[in-house]
Amino acid sequence: MELSEAIKGRRSVRHFEERAVEEEKIRSVLESAVWAPSGGNQQNWRFLVVRDKAKLKRYAQIIERTYRELVEKFGDERLRAKLEGSIFGYTLFEDAPVLIVVVATAYHSTSATLSAKKRGEPVKNGITVAGISGVAAAIQNLLLKAHELGLGACWMTSCLVAEGELEEVLGIEPPDRLAAFVPLGYPAGEPPKLKPRKEGVIEFLD
Repeated sequence: MELSEAIKGRRSVRHFEERAVEEEKIRSVLESAVWAPSGGNQQNWRFLVVRDKAKLKRYAQIIERTYRELVEKFGDERLRAKLEGSIFGYTLFEDAPVLIVVVATAYHSTSATLSAKKRGEPVKNGITVAGISGVAAAIQNLLLKAHELGLGACWMTSCLVAEGELEEVLGIEPPDRLAAFVPLGYPAGEPPKLKPRKEGVIEFLD
């Protein structure tokens, strides 16, 4: 598969077959992830592989409960209706054969350190924009490799609504933080249709 074909052909897959994903394929997509670029080559990421259905169900319950509590506290009828129609989108990983939990680890940035000192603020070598950029690149590598292998995946950040509780359950301790859920499996049904790209987002300043 050509790279351009993988980039343009990949889709976010939200429905999966029940069959298991071969371990060598799981390792292959993760191997591709860790070869992503990162600032200072710090490779500030970790990946947790979860296949236990009971654990996936527990994570989904945590997320759904948190959304419902927040909507009840801060929402209105419109938000309640939207939640009922979209809760599957927040918990679809429960039906996947594999869940890859992406963890962002501390990124030590010279520029962030100097900027903080310039502003008279304490230096924070935790999760920074520069650091999360490398984690995002790793996720993109993972998604492209999954597509090449005939697998489907979905980059999910809806889990972050319950990040504190999920981090406790997953054993993620500071300064590490939950970055994303990526369910992985063989796609079920027809792939999602191509959506056009936005116009006017490229500008040459020469």
